[in-house]
Amino acid sequence: MKNSTFIFVCLLLTNISFATQVKSSSLSIISMVTNLNTQKNTNNSTDVPANILALPLINISDFTYQGAFRIKSGTKGESKPSYSHGRLAFNSDHNSLFLSGFNLHGSIAEFEIPPLVISDQITDLNIGAYRQEFRKVLSESDTGNTQNINRVGGMEYINGELLIQVYDYFDGGANNTHTSLVARDANNLSTSNIDGFFEFSGKAHEILWVSPIPPEYQAILGGDYISGASSADQVSINARSSMGPSAWIFNSSDIIGKQASSGQIPSTAILDFSLAHIMADTPSGWLPFSKYSGVIQFNYQTDVWFPTIFGKEFLDAYDPKNVGNNDIWTDSASANYGLIIPGTRTYAVFGQFSMRLSGGGYKIMQDNGHICQGPCQFKRADTEHYYWLFDMADMIAVKQGVKQPYEVKPYARGRFNTPFNTIDDPKGKTMRPRIAGGTYDESSGT
Repeated sequence: MKNSTFIFVCLLLTNISFATQVKSSSLSIISMVTNLNTQKNTNNSTDVPANILALPLINISDFTYQGAFRIKSGTKGESKPSYSHGRLAFNSDHNSLFLSGFNLHGSIAEFEIPPLVISDQITDLNIGAYRQEFRKVLSESDTGNTQNINRVGGMEYINGELLIQVYDYFDGGANNTHTSLVARDANNLSTSNIDGFFEFSGKAHEILWVSPIPPEYQAILGGDYISGASSADQVSINARSSMGPSAWIFNSSDIIGKQASSGQIPSTAILDFSLAHIMADTPSGWLPFSKYSGVIQFNYQTDVWFPTIFGKEFLDAYDPKNVGNNDIWTDSASANYGLIIPGTRTYAVFGQFSMRLSGGGYKIMQDNGHICQGPCQFKRADTEHYYWLFDMADMIAVKQGVKQPYEVKPYARGRFNTPFNTIDDPKGKTMRPRIAGGTYDESSGT
């Protein structure tokens, strides 16, 4: 079998790119590659076609670092890369990357991909030049931004157009329905019509990434793209998002190449988790839940009470000494990119994980004195790049009505080691960048 390349913001049969977000002068882009001749079939379901069951499952050991490049800070057009949420889309027509800008600006630019450098030092990396300057897009829709959409989510370049998932960072009522915009001429962002807002069926469960479905899966899944998201990190309010990585199937023809400027886009969940069914080792999630003002707030419960913060007492959310060392999902885990790896039976998801080693809580004081505004880990350093690998045979069983979306659990998960797990800034401070987004080139075959 051929190799596949991922761009973290890059993978090569396919190029997957992932951005590691750094709150400083540059954004690093790393490329990973995986061998496809790996794990044999372990799912004997008779409801899944034989050609799918014959495909291998990959392991994290099959990934190899292929190099990186960086983006410099500084305003260009209507925004800058600094404090970007790292949303990416690969432009297969120009071998370039679309990148979201400063997270409060709702902006997008495009960068050339320079030669990759295999190094773990940011200063060694080549710098990607601008192909298109930043343009703010959230206020450009003819229908108006009536739901206070203020963040750019996942993106995907499809037939010369740019699908842009969007959201309100703090949708306290969990009632926003606007999820998407489309730049109809992605290669001319400055003058392109921006259509939207469109409404995907899964709402905030579909806003953080979009990835192509390999041809061998499209008929049985009933679509050609996956959209997904998760709770925590970049999406406040657990009640509105998936409490674990999600995967929703949609047809790009329902939104790309259309004259419509708004409308509903049907999609179907084959992986999804709610507060009632959080991704966990038990079928229904973690029990019992803690409550505050009669409303479910936390994923874990112990007998420990925190000191009074902001005039209120908050119950301890997660303490490994009392409830075990959870390594599948917590209130501070976050998935930021997922895709089906071509030629395999694996849906691979990447992001970060906190609370695994030190425990954590809700609006607690961390070991460095910082008081969190939401769920966080006790020890500031308790955060790591993470992966979750799912068997597509299980997700097809959901599509066929044999399983529920929350019954699918990863067959493998754990720490994802990259050259940029930690970075020392010029002032000597150790930073822990996130895997903030990803993208993938389905056409390169290199």
